[in-house]
Formats: sequence, C-alpha cells, structure tokens
Amino acid sequence: MYKVWFVTQESRGILKVGGLGEVIYNLAYNLRKYSIETTILMPSHGILRDPEVKKKLKIEKLSENSSKDVIIYRGELDNINLLLIGDGGEILDVPVVYGEGITERKVAKITSNVSWVLDEAFKNGFQKPDIIHVNDWHGVPIGIGIKQAFEKNHEKIGSLMQIHLLVGKTVSWNYLIDDCNLDPFFKFTVYDGISHKQLGLSEIYRYSNGVLEKMGAYIFDRIATVSNTYLRHDEGCVLNSLGWNFEKKSTFIYNGTDWEYERILENVIGRQWDRISKFTNKRRKSDVSRDDLRRYLLVYALGNLPEDEPVIKDEYLRNIVYSLRGPIIKERGRPLGFSSDGPLIITTGRVSFQKGFDVLLKAIPRVIEVFPQTRFLFLLLPVRGEERLIREIFEEAKKYPDNVRVVYGIARSIYQLAHISADIFVAPSRWEPFGIMAIEALAAGNPVTASRVGGLSEIIIDLKEDINNGVGFLVNKEDSNELSEALVSLLLLMNYGNTDNSRRAKINKLIDKLDPSYRRVVKELLSKENIYDVIRERCIKRVDSKFRWTHSSQTAFRIYNEILSSEDI
Repeated sequence: MYKVWFVTQESRGILKVGGLGEVIYNLAYNLRKYSIETTILMPSHGILRDPEVKKKLKIEKLSENSSKDVIIYRGELDNINLLLIGDGGEILDVPVVYGEGITERKVAKITSNVSWVLDEAFKNGFQKPDIIHVNDWHGVPIGIGIKQAFEKNHEKIGSLMQIHLLVGKTVSWNYLIDDCNLDPFFKFTVYDGISHKQLGLSEIYRYSNGVLEKMGAYIFDRIATVSNTYLRHDEGCVLNSLGWNFEKKSTFIYNGTDWEYERILENVIGRQWDRISKFTNKRRKSDVSRDDLRRYLLVYALGNLPEDEPVIKDEYLRNIVYSLRGPIIKERGRPLGFSSDGPLIITTGRVSFQKGFDVLLKAIPRVIEVFPQTRFLFLLLPVRGEERLIREIFEEAKKYPDNVRVVYGIARSIYQLAHISADIFVAPSRWEPFGIMAIEALAAGNPVTASRVGGLSEIIIDLKEDINNGVGFLVNKEDSNELSEALVSLLLLMNYGNTDNSRRAKINKLIDKLDPSYRRVVKELLSKENIYDVIRERCIKRVDSKFRWTHSSQTAFRIYNEILSSEDI
C-alpha cells in the first residue's frame, strides 16, 4: 500500500463549492480499491464550528501552535484521512473558500507553517505520503513547501499537479518568500521537457513570470488536466499557456460522476412522496412519470422551497441575492413557481463569465417564439468577484416572467428533481476544462446542448456528426443563434416523437424552418420509434462507458505508478 495526499481548497463531504470538490472526494474514495491510503489536506474554512459536522467527520484536535495561531485537526470521511488546518478564526476559519485576497492568505498561512504541520502530523500517526496530488494554483505553494521540507532531509516524494481550471495566477516574489516563507535558495531538480537540471526558486519564478501553475509545471513530476482538448487543442489550452516543452510530462484524467438515474429517481420520489402523491393524485410510486415530476417541480416545488433554501453561506453574497426584486422572485432569493407546465431546459453552475449564461439568455427569445410554453431554470452558485454578473443575469431573466426562473444558492430539494424532470440540459460555456455538470445531466437521461470547447467536446457526441450514437448538439461558443437552433431541434425530438397525424403538419412546418444540418437530423430521428426514450438511454450509456469515477481513479493510479517507477523518484 502506498499513500497519496490531496492538497486542495475544497472537498465534497467537508466543504464543496464546485466541481473540484467532487473530484477530490471521488478520487480519494475510489483509489481505495487499489490499496492506496488517501489523505485530504485543506483549510478548515470554519466548518468545525458546527457540532454536527465535527461529529460526522470524527474531528479531533491534533496539535496547536499558539505562537503562530495554527491548529491541526484530524478527521475521517468514508475511510479517507483528513488533515484540516485552522487558526481560531483569523483567516483559515473564514467560511469564504474563494475570494480575492482571502484564498491567497489561506494558502500563505498553510505554506508558511507546512514544515511544522508535517512534523506534528507524523508525530501523531500520519505517515509520509509517497505522492502529493496538488490541485490548481492554490495548491502550488503548499505543494512546493511540502517538497522543500522533504528534499531538505534528502527524502524524495512523488508529485502530480492537476489543473482543473487554468487561471494563470500571478503572485509577487515577496508573497512567496515573506508570506509563504519558502526558501529562495533551495534548488529543485526539475525536468522542463528538454533536460533535467538544478534550478533555484528564484530562477523558476523568473522563467515562469511569477505564474504559479507554470512554476508547478517545472517543480512537480507530472502535470495533469481534465481533458485532452483542454490540454492540447483549445485556443487557450494548458500547453499553449505553460509551454509545449512540458508536453512529455503532461496528461489528463477525466472527471466522473456517481449519479445513477434509477437511484436518483428512487431518492427524489421517496423523500418527497407525500407532496408528489398529493400533487399528482398517483397512489403508487411506480406510476409517477417524468412528465409528472416536471409538472410537480415547475408548478409546486419550485415555488415552495423549504424555509432554509436556497442556501448561501456567504453573508455578503446572500445580502446581494436578497436585494433582488422582480416578477420571478419572492423574498430572500426564493423563486416564484410557474403557473403551468411546459418543456423544461435547465442549466447549472457557478456565476461566471466563463459559463456563458448571458449567451443562453440571448437565445431565449427565438426558443419561446417557436415554443412559447418552454421553461428555463437556472440553478446557479453566486461567487465573489461576480457581483455585477449576479445582478445582470437576474435583470435579463426577469424580462421573461412566464418562461425563466433563476435560483441563486444551493437548493437541495429541487436540484436532482430538476435533472430527472428536464427535457434538455444546456452548457453554453465560453471555455470548460471538463464539465461535470454535463455528465450529471447525461446520467439523468438528459440530452445536452453544449459549446464545442474543452471537455464538453469530448463528452457530447454530436447528433449531426453521429446520428446513431449522438447524445445532443455541439455549437460554436458565444453563438446564441446556433444555440437557439440546437435547443429548438432538441425540443422537437424530446417532445414530438411519434406525434399523432393531426399535429404532424404543424411539426413539419417547424422542422422546415431549421438550418439544413439540424433539419436532416430531426427529420430522420423523428421517424424512429420512441426516439425520446432511445436518446435518454444513449445519454446514460455514454456516462457508463467512459465517465465513472472508477475510470478516473484507474487513470490516476496509472499516473501515480509512472511517477513512482521513474528514476527521478
């Protein structure tokens, strides 16, 4: 058995903000089948103030350095070791995970104390990791600190830097030396893709122009990202940014999902059965159809969220959402329900220019012109730095009170319900390293319309290119016209297959107005039996074939073995 430590800012089961948290937990959990002992090292983010969380994670104080206000906690999550670093409230226990000037301070505090953290951990039963798996720019200084601590003692340690989202994070030299307390004179043995050489931190900093991810590319043994397109082919791909000389030490690990349609269906209906039964007048759970669930979501559940939903833990962001006013919202960011049912298009993600929600909003007029009853549901996570966009998305959405709802925050009661009620999922991203939201949607049986970028272009098999295996449409990024064409086409497929003859003439008129490339696909597929069921089954099979966490952990295991078998380790 060997040991892998994940250096991260978030993890599902502890505190999760986005897709990174899913990756960390699921890799750490699924690697156990390879007899790998895993540990998650991250800030405590104030979660230990909740007694229930402390109990669930079996938290105990491991050590405290009162002179530096640093506290180490030991915990356990599903047989994953936890090493949480707090400081009694100064910065590491602030509940904001990602915030300008906040994340940098959290990283610096852990890095500056990393030698002490390691010593105390090893004194109290933790064993030396064979591999450190560093995640994104905020893991790089901590990972460098760990490598320095080991290599100063002439102990080698394997290292993998995984880039989930490349931001080109630039820091000052003073930040690394004064705030992070890294040794400026220590020399690393690095492989720059051309040769092995000894380089000091100052040289690496200079060669990297202060970009943390590029420093990591020099210092760590391997580089991984989350899709081949994001690594090599996108305009702003990782190797274009870091340098193609690093290609030999670069690879990718697809993300995965543990979503399973039947299990989600059972959980959702089981937890909300009393309300679903009353609303639908169904007496047996097996009689509840997907259309029943959609109608229940749109007309009842959306407008009757539990009192504590949607959850926004950051008070600053919560106040922004609570200040929003308009015909699609009630008090405290709670949405109004729709007055009636209609075809449902959903999208999810954090509020970011990257995600292209503004592009989707521009596509709405064309879609509702063709299908006036279409409903759009945005399930979004507000984040700091995007305050203006939070307001802009809402202001645009409220122009369509009969068709659009925006939910800011975590709405657990309807999140999976929305996925098993939807007709279509849309991912209009401007760039997307992978796209966990897309495989979650597929796993719930939803065809996906997505931008032809990053991992989305590898996840989605385009019906225009492979009509027998396609699971949606890929469109050019930022093209709201093509996006609307794709959405109208999928609405036709998912709502009008095997329609009766009285409606066939009307449907044919709509099809004839499509762009020729979409028209061909829609005509051919609508001639097939139960095409909506066929497409839903394809979506689920697509995930099962390639995007399960078992596949991801197998790839990670192979990369770890390559690192440990290298002569450099």
